[in-house]
Amino acid sequence: MINIIHLSDMHYKKNRDEQVDVVVKKMFDDIKDNYSGESNLYLAFSGDIVQAGSFAEQFDGFYDLFNEKLNELGIPYHKRICVPGNHDLCQKTVVNEFDEHEGVAHQVSKAEESFNDYLHRKGNKSVFYEKFGNYLSMEERFAKYGVSGVDFTGGGHEIESGIGVYCLNSAVCSTGGLSEEKGNLSINTRLLAKWASECPARHKILIMHHPVSWLSEWARREVVRVVKGHFCLVLSGHEHDQNYFDEISPGGRSLVCSAPPLFTDKKSLSLGYEVIGVCPDRGVVDISYRQWTKHSSFVLGTALSNTDTGKIQVCNNESHKSDEELDSLEKRFEKNLEAAQVIFSSQPFVWVLPVLHTKPIGYREPVEEMSDPEEYSDSGDEKALIDEEISIDHFISKVKSSVVEAPPQFGLTCLSHFLVLRAWQMNKKRWVRVDSDVVKPHSVVRTVKDQMLDFFQPVSIPDCIVVDSWKRDEKNHHHIINKIKNEYPGVPFVIMSQTEEEVFSGANNDYLDPDEFGFYYLHPLKRKEIR
Repeated sequence: MINIIHLSDMHYKKNRDEQVDVVVKKMFDDIKDNYSGESNLYLAFSGDIVQAGSFAEQFDGFYDLFNEKLNELGIPYHKRICVPGNHDLCQKTVVNEFDEHEGVAHQVSKAEESFNDYLHRKGNKSVFYEKFGNYLSMEERFAKYGVSGVDFTGGGHEIESGIGVYCLNSAVCSTGGLSEEKGNLSINTRLLAKWASECPARHKILIMHHPVSWLSEWARREVVRVVKGHFCLVLSGHEHDQNYFDEISPGGRSLVCSAPPLFTDKKSLSLGYEVIGVCPDRGVVDISYRQWTKHSSFVLGTALSNTDTGKIQVCNNESHKSDEELDSLEKRFEKNLEAAQVIFSSQPFVWVLPVLHTKPIGYREPVEEMSDPEEYSDSGDEKALIDEEISIDHFISKVKSSVVEAPPQFGLTCLSHFLVLRAWQMNKKRWVRVDSDVVKPHSVVRTVKDQMLDFFQPVSIPDCIVVDSWKRDEKNHHHIINKIKNEYPGVPFVIMSQTEEEVFSGANNDYLDPDEFGFYYLHPLKRKEIR
């Protein structure tokens, strides 16, 4: 696991030793006392590093104050992340080119495509680039990860295996306070979206100076879309008001953290910093706050976290569960499977692993079982008579929205319980099951959330939803599917569909969109097998 020290809004200015230097030096002492034993410590600075970016000496002073101390604390150049804020740009440059700057900002940035095209076409020759000259010069020396080595509008980096960071310059259109900015800041969404979709890191972090609410309408809309689909954490500053909330989305849980200011005035009691724990396997683990006091020291950030410990436990994963708790959860899933086999209660429970087929019984022309096909054969081409066998483990590992169809007594309900169990056994995936004969459309979402709370506390997005006892001619069963799709867009779900025909053709699959679902079938077990 890595710990990221998130700082913002220091507004460094030289010759204020009695002010900012006091707070910063105490912060270094606090980090040393509390995190000196951490082997993987990072620093992320989300902008407004200096008071006035027009003066290169302010960046030099910041560098001299921070660089050596961070090295001593085990946070060298290659473990630092940085983005600029509105105070970090050169306001003098904006003044000298104000008409052109504002003309481009207001005309070109009205539409997303035209703004991105302008930035791509002009690059470092755009009217927005020169004002970041002093900042970029400092960043090149200070931090490995930022915007100086890629594109001044933003760039992505994989800082650890499984953890990626995108540094977004939200101050591209900022004038440094010479014009109204809230709701008017446009950004390079093209590079952001491209990196988010191509970066292989499982957990991605977006760092930017301005909260999303400061962006222009189209930029705000696109950032929210990309974050919900790809990012587990967003770090920002600017408003000098610490805040934390999480956003449940199809891509998972996105945490949005606005850092407290590191410095405004040493008498302020709202100063502080936060430390975010991130696990390469499971994402954000916790957020710890340290706050400044009237006694000129940093203590547990109980006022910032609104907890007695100064820490917010994220727990959107199983990293905090003991081995005993994980084993207990598996046993609960096993008992659910055993209960589904109650028809055989007078005999020992025997579970024979079924195999899924890509063609119904009537089409069956067996071929050799494909133990690891690259893709499902779900093209929907009914003229293709070749039947492929798909192993359950492969089906789970490559899961997408699917329909598994079989007549009654073929074991669909038992299979639905086994899928939940096996997904957990394989890689701790959180699958939940709902029974269409039990739940109603108005209560199905509540049922899913209750299961997530019961099994995987706290509530989070399931990795897959299994809908059992589903019948194509039941109107309410279709409403159940629509409710799930509306609440959890993007989450795959597996429909266990009963058909009344003992031998079914599978030709009438127009009740669900074949472009959205793959169709699979259970066949009768061979005589030598036990069901």
